[in-house]
Amino acid sequence: MRRYGTPALLFAGAAVVLGVLCSRIADWAVMTDELLYERLSLSFVDGAFLPTLHGEHVDAYAVLYPFLLMPVYALLDMPEAVRAVHGLNGVLFASAVVPTYFLARALGLPRFAVLASSVFAVALPWTVIGGFVMTEAAAYPAALLAALVVYHAVVRPSVRSDLFALGAILLATLARPQLAALGVVFVLAAVAQEARHSRWRAHVVLWAVAAVAVPVVVLGGAGLLGSYAPVFEEGNLVSLDALNSALQHLDITSIALGIVPLLLGGGWAIVALVRGAAPERLAFAGIVVAAVTVLALESGSVVTRFGLGLEVKDRYLFYIAPLLFLANACALDDPRPRLVALGVLGVTVFFVLTVGLHEFAPVFGVNIDSPASSTHEALVRLGNDLGIAPADLLAIVGGIAGAVLFVALRRWASPGLGVVVLGAVLAFAIAESAYTWNRLFESSGPSGRALTAATPESVSWVDRAAPSGSVGMLAYSVGEEWYPSAVAWWDVEFWNARVDRAYMLGPYFTYTPETFPRPRLRIDPRTGRIAGGAPPDYIVRTPLDARMRPAGAAVAASGDLELVDLEVPFRASWMTFGLDPDGWTRPERKAVLRVFGPAGQTAVKASVSSPDVETPRTASVGPTTATLGSTQTQELTFEVCVPERGFADVPIRVDGETTVRAIPLAPPYSERFRPVGVRLTRIETAPTGRPCRS
Repeated sequence: MRRYGTPALLFAGAAVVLGVLCSRIADWAVMTDELLYERLSLSFVDGAFLPTLHGEHVDAYAVLYPFLLMPVYALLDMPEAVRAVHGLNGVLFASAVVPTYFLARALGLPRFAVLASSVFAVALPWTVIGGFVMTEAAAYPAALLAALVVYHAVVRPSVRSDLFALGAILLATLARPQLAALGVVFVLAAVAQEARHSRWRAHVVLWAVAAVAVPVVVLGGAGLLGSYAPVFEEGNLVSLDALNSALQHLDITSIALGIVPLLLGGGWAIVALVRGAAPERLAFAGIVVAAVTVLALESGSVVTRFGLGLEVKDRYLFYIAPLLFLANACALDDPRPRLVALGVLGVTVFFVLTVGLHEFAPVFGVNIDSPASSTHEALVRLGNDLGIAPADLLAIVGGIAGAVLFVALRRWASPGLGVVVLGAVLAFAIAESAYTWNRLFESSGPSGRALTAATPESVSWVDRAAPSGSVGMLAYSVGEEWYPSAVAWWDVEFWNARVDRAYMLGPYFTYTPETFPRPRLRIDPRTGRIAGGAPPDYIVRTPLDARMRPAGAAVAASGDLELVDLEVPFRASWMTFGLDPDGWTRPERKAVLRVFGPAGQTAVKASVSSPDVETPRTASVGPTTATLGSTQTQELTFEVCVPERGFADVPIRVDGETTVRAIPLAPPYSERFRPVGVRLTRIETAPTGRPCRS
C-alpha cells in the first residue's frame, strides 16, 4: 500500500485544486470543438453504440473523452451539466500525476525529483484547457500512461510488453487521434535502444504492426486519423513551412516551461543517445527525443495545413512537458555532468538561433489553443520598457540560462544542484499557471459572457419548453455579420440537449460544424410540403427568416429566436421567391410571397426595412404600400384569399436600389457589395376562418 499511497495523495490533492479551478468556468470558448464532444457524449447517453451526430453515425474517433462524460450528461440537466463536466475535467487532468510518478520511480530518480515531477505534470498553464469541453483533459493523462507503458516495453521488450504498449497507444489515440503519433515514437525509441542491445526479435509484434501500418497510411488509411489525415495525405509533414512551424511550437512551449527543461532535459537526452547511458535511462532518452521531434513536426504540420489563424497552437505539443522535466531530473542525476554540459550548450545554441522565428504578438486574456502565449503581452511590455524585441530578450535569457547551466554542471554538480534547479523550474511552472488561470478568470468568452459568471438558466430555454420530443434547428442570419449569428445558434445547440438535429434550406446559413449531418429541406412549391430528413417534433427558427416558415404554433421564444411546435405533416405556411437568402429584394428580380392553405381568408403581416438611403423608398407587398426613410422599418398588414387546394401569390415591388454588403455566409466581415431594394422580415400568416370574399 505504501507504494501507492504517495501517488494517491498527490492525485487527490491535484484533483481538488484542478476540479475547483475548472468548475469556476461556466461557458464555452472553443467552437465548434466543444459542441462536437458534447454531442458525441449525449449520443452515448441516448444509447448510441457508435459515434453519432444528429441521429447519424459519423467517422469520429476521439470517443474516449465523450464516453467519460456520459454519466454527467445522463444525471444533470443543462447548464449545470456543463459546469460539472468542467469539474470532471480537472479530475481527469489531475490523474496525469499517476503515470508521471511511476515513470519517475522507474527511472530511479531521487525522491525529491519524483515528487517534483509529479506535481509539475499538473502545475502547467495548459490545465486551463480543463475549463472547457475539450479532449485534452482525457488525452493528456492517456498520453503519459502510454509513455510509461512504452518505456517499460523498450526497457524489457517482449511480445506481452509490446501488446500492452500498443494498447496504451490505441487508448491515447481514442482520446485524441493526434496521439497515434506515439506509435512512431515507440518505433523510434525501440530502434534507438536495440541499436545498442540487439534484441530485435523481442519486438516482433511492434515490427509486424509497423510493417502493416506504414502501407495502410500510405495507401489511404490515413483517414483513420480524422482531421489529422491531410497532414499525411497532402505531404505537409516535412515541408519547410511545417518545419518552421515545428521549431516555433517547440520554442514557445519551452518558454512556457521556463526554457531550462528544453536546454537541460533536451541536452541530456541527446547526449544519452549519442554517448550511451544505463539501459533504463537510454530508453527514456530515446522516448524524449522521439516524442519532442515527432509531436513538434506533427503540430507544425497541422497548423500549416489548416491555416488555423495562429502561428503556434501549443495545446498540440504540451504533452512533452513532463517528459522534459523528467529528462531534467535525469540530467541532474547523471554521473557524467561534463558530457551533459556539452549537450546543454548545443541545445542553447539551437534555442538562441530559432527563437526569433516567432513574432510574440500579445494575446489578451487566454487563447485556449495557445495557453503558452498568455505571457506574451507582459513580455512585449517588458521588451518595450527595455528597448529590445521580445525574441531578442528571450535569446539573451536563454543564452544566459544555458551558460549558467553549463558552468554549474562542470563545477558544482551535486544533489543540491538538482534540488535547486528542479525546485526553481517547478516554482516557475506554478507561478505561470497561476498567472494564466487568473487571466482566464478575468476574461469574457466569445459569447460575450464573463467566463466565470453563473450561466443563466435562460440559455436552456429550448429544453424547458420542449421537455420531450426531438428538436431541430433551421439556422438563419440574425444580423449583418456572420459571427453574432454563429454565437446565437451555437448557444442554442450547446445549451439545449434536446436540439438533436440541424437543417439547411438550400446551401445557406448553417452554423453547425461541417462534420455534423445537415440535411437540406426541400419545399414543394405547389403544396408547401417539406421533405428532406426526418421531421422533428419542434424546430428552432428566427422570425427574421424571410425564406419560409414551418407551419405550427410558436411555444417559446428567446431574443430573435422562437420554438415552433410543428404541425403534421411537415409543411410550410408560406415561402418566398426572388429574395436574397437574407431577405433583400434585388432590382433585377421579381419577388413573390406565396401563402399556403388552409383555404379562405388569411391575414398577413410583414416587416419591411429600408437600407441607408438619401431619399425615401416605396415598397409594396400585395395591396399595401409603405414609404420608408433611411434605415426605417414598417409593418404591413393585409389579407389574401387562399383557394381550395392551392396557394395565393403576393407580389413584392420596390423602386430604387442601394448597395449593401454581401450575404453574411461565412467569416470574416464581407467587403463585397450587392444592389438591393428593401428587406423583408418577420412575415406571419394566420387563417381567419372566414371564406374568401366574393
